[in-house]
Amino acid sequence: MGTLIAFFCPDVGGALALLGEIRALSGKEGPIARDAVAVVWPSVAHRPELWQAPDLPRSAPMNDAFWHLLFGHVCLLPIAAAAAGLPSGPSPCSLASLGIRDDFLESTRRRLAPGASALLLLTDDATVDRMLARLPRHEFTVASTNLSRLQLHGLSCAFTGDVTPQSWTSTTYIQRTER
Repeated sequence: MGTLIAFFCPDVGGALALLGEIRALSGKEGPIARDAVAVVWPSVAHRPELWQAPDLPRSAPMNDAFWHLLFGHVCLLPIAAAAAGLPSGPSPCSLASLGIRDDFLESTRRRLAPGASALLLLTDDATVDRMLARLPRHEFTVASTNLSRLQLHGLSCAFTGDVTPQSWTSTTYIQRTER
């Protein structure tokens, strides 16, 4: 099972400080996340920025496309919709089948605003409670969504290019049983 955890910080530097803490913990304990990214929204910018951490020890890093897909869903689609005069609301394309629930995306959209930041962690088995215990000195609120082993494997296949024969068997089996 995997978990996508968002730590929302009330200031621009909060997510980068958390990322530094995750980096330090990973140096002591080994990789504690599959991958991580900070989203920083300076108060003077019209949109947030994505900060990846290539030097972070990671257990199974995703490629940039995963984070850009998530970033686009959370941050850029609402900006594009507003610019086009379309009503705001949930995206017409759901990521729920991948384990990334719509309420998680909406919560992230609401909490990430100019002058704030967020750290997004994709973990293999870390529970939110264990992550909170590791980061006691920081101010943040949290949202998370759980991914099944199969969803996590599917994301890994799609965004790391690591497609094994076993994954094809699992995918084929699911498609056959859902018909």
